[in-house]
Amino acid sequence: MGLKTIGALGAAFVVLSVRGAAVAGPHEDAAAADKRGDYAAELAILRPNAEQGLPWAENNLGNLYNAGHGVPQGYEKAVFWYRKAANQKDAGAETNLGLMYAQGHGVARDYTAAEDWIRKALAQGYDRASLSILAVVPDSDSPPRDMTATAARWRRTGDEGDETSRSLLEMLCISPNGSNPPADCSEVVVWMRGTAEKGDVRAMRELA
Repeated sequence: MGLKTIGALGAAFVVLSVRGAAVAGPHEDAAAADKRGDYAAELAILRPNAEQGLPWAENNLGNLYNAGHGVPQGYEKAVFWYRKAANQKDAGAETNLGLMYAQGHGVARDYTAAEDWIRKALAQGYDRASLSILAVVPDSDSPPRDMTATAARWRRTGDEGDETSRSLLEMLCISPNGSNPPADCSEVVVWMRGTAEKGDVRAMRELA
């Protein structure tokens, strides 16, 4: 089974994964802390909730370990928390775990396991799973598909500042064969340039 753009697509996905289902209070506070880069505050919220078995917190704690935000980077710990959330059918965690298998981060590289986990999320209609499957299965029967309306929605909400929409459209542009016709990526360049000018290394690399 082949591998396509796993470095760019996988990294963009895992670090910027969509948060879990909306949960009043702690979830919103953790998301706000993450947005302002206060990872110590985010960790203080996520850890007790993850230890109580809440999948949104488990998945996001996995994100912190995966990125090394507020904690020493540890892929094995990221996989541990992703798996706990994925076993509760959290679609974001299923996709993240699949990408960890595809990249061989924290687990032995296993494209079959990667596809299995991502398809679980795909079956739930999770937007990012439909894109990340491209990184694992180049000849997947999911793409290409007409993403015109979806890309337009992501562009509209991205213009309003929604980071999830921006990263989804960015991933679609990184792997353009996921859309038929290809997505208009002009707006993504504008967003990425603004991020790059603030010193974001990933945005600098992808913009280049």
